[in-house]
Amino acid sequence: MKKGFRFSLSTRIVFGCNALEGVSDEIKNMGISKILIVTDENFSCLPTFKDMVDKISKAGVAVEIFNRLKYEPDTEIAEEGASFVRGAGCDGVLGIGGGSSIDFAKILALTATNEGPVEGYMGLNKVKNPPLPLIAVPTTAGSGSEVTRVAVLSNHRKKVKGGIVSPYLTPRVAILDPCLLSTLPKKIIAETGIDALAHAVESYYSINHNPISDILAMESIRRIFKSIKNLYNDAGDLLAAEDMMLASTLSGAAFLNTGLGNVHSLAQALGIFYLVPHAVTVAILLPYVMEENLTVCGERFVEIATVIGLDTEGLTSIEAGLKVIDEVKNLLHDIGIPKRLSEIGVTDRFFREVVADAMQAPMYLSNPKQSSMEELIALCERAL
Repeated sequence: MKKGFRFSLSTRIVFGCNALEGVSDEIKNMGISKILIVTDENFSCLPTFKDMVDKISKAGVAVEIFNRLKYEPDTEIAEEGASFVRGAGCDGVLGIGGGSSIDFAKILALTATNEGPVEGYMGLNKVKNPPLPLIAVPTTAGSGSEVTRVAVLSNHRKKVKGGIVSPYLTPRVAILDPCLLSTLPKKIIAETGIDALAHAVESYYSINHNPISDILAMESIRRIFKSIKNLYNDAGDLLAAEDMMLASTLSGAAFLNTGLGNVHSLAQALGIFYLVPHAVTVAILLPYVMEENLTVCGERFVEIATVIGLDTEGLTSIEAGLKVIDEVKNLLHDIGIPKRLSEIGVTDRFFREVVADAMQAPMYLSNPKQSSMEELIALCERAL
């Protein structure tokens, strides 16, 4: 008999090329009369953004814009945004951009209805009052934040990075428009796409995996292996864009219910100690962590091998797993991902502190192998 499980997905998903055209209707259907649009500086300069704002305004919805986000959300910009949103009088929030923009939109939605320092909400279920209703529009295929209850926040002064985690943070609507991927640089397609792959892989072999998350994670893996190189080579390939946009959301829905693992616990810690970008750090770490986990969940690797079309006849689960990991390494090479952490500015100076921090993250607990500090330090050294 299979163990019992719970599965949640409360976001309404609107998918399709040019789905963004219907954003005004979604806003009005939610009863929002004045919306705060949250994005980053770069995206706010694009014609797509300006056209969207114009259409929302013409539909009779008042608009406020906060576009000062430059990198991943930190406490400084969060407090600035909180002050802005508390005085703006909005009754809804729309986050458009990459995962950081959507996370930041979640943070501003909660600060409109909850008092006190933003940092005080870091952790599990510390949000007391429901935030403003939120619409998420991802413009990259990687984070899955459009369907999760997590917003990542950093305090670089204290060297702390973690999640504000609450069911309240889950967007009510996610608009998935694959056409928005057509202007992405190759680097962003590669790094965010592998972040989505890591979400799917870590969900699939998480100790909390279940039959529904398995289906979502495996379909995400299949679509990424099928289409990421096509999109990397041609950002205008609509079929590849559809696969990647769906894969990102599928893996987000999977890890929402299972948690992640040491790829993300280590990447989170490396980000705070070395200020390296999250997605590329995840991409570099992925094969190394997969190697570390192979010995305890080889059967999961056999199933991954099957879904990506590898022949495992006559192979042991370890041999099949090594074949999967080689395929991941080949994929990373083909889309220009650096091989080593040293290539993005990481040294071994803080590895003990990085690992200590990573072992405190909830993601460490859902990893299939509970590696020791020395084992994780050795892993980081191999990846250096």
